[in-house]
Amino acid sequence: SSLFARPKGYGVDLIAARRSDGMEKLPPWPSARRPLLANTLPEERLPVLSKTVKVSGQDIEAWNDDLFGSLRRKHGIPDDFLNSDGEQSVSFQRSRLETSFGKGGENQYASSDSRFIVKAVSSVDHASMLQHAEAYVERLLHGETLLVPIYVHFRDADSKKVYIAMRNLAPETLGWYEKYDLKGCDDDKTLWWKGKLIPPVRRRYYRADMWCRCMWTPQRWHYYEGKVRARAFELELPPGERDELVQAIEGDADWLTAQGLMDYSLFVAFRLRKD
Repeated sequence: SSLFARPKGYGVDLIAARRSDGMEKLPPWPSARRPLLANTLPEERLPVLSKTVKVSGQDIEAWNDDLFGSLRRKHGIPDDFLNSDGEQSVSFQRSRLETSFGKGGENQYASSDSRFIVKAVSSVDHASMLQHAEAYVERLLHGETLLVPIYVHFRDADSKKVYIAMRNLAPETLGWYEKYDLKGCDDDKTLWWKGKLIPPVRRRYYRADMWCRCMWTPQRWHYYEGKVRARAFELELPPGERDELVQAIEGDADWLTAQGLMDYSLFVAFRLRKD
């Protein structure tokens, strides 16, 4: 909410001052309201052909791999983590089921061992990665954080398509029962319910058939009920574990706000164990 809080001195009082004083333009925004992306990108914006990392047997061009390499080393991730099965290490012919949840429309792909996700990124997300890479890696190396680890930021040497590769927090091989995407607002959603994906059926301004609930399909109702369920989500934890989790979430939220970033979620997944 702090990202959208109206700074003191703005709003009705300022509009009234403009009307009475003939003010021509608004004063500058406070520094806390700086643009989400800087007007200029870092100078080192061209990728370098990686000498150590390959993806499915193919050469890649990587950005800031000295930074992301230090994160791989800390987490014990070998440089061939996306090349352990050769050409079959990442199947770019088949995207993950969860791709449908991304509003940006970029595809996601799983590694053959399900431990990693390779995600295509838009030009805006790519620019944000360049801008925040150093601070992000520093946070993961030295902070108590729940941020998902990203291990390489690269583009295909031939197609020039840009990707990131990150840890898969809920590998498909483990059989998950419930998955949630929680933002603390009306955009909360249930991703998986009773071991099955809930395909998104979103209400859009251009979908006249979605304006009235009397016209909703069973699939739309299933998706909507999942959103209501996620909004009411509660998880009981022992006091010590709860405090530790809340502290980590608060620390990450403060860091993301300080970086001028928004639209992040808490990913929660459950699986049933025989014991």
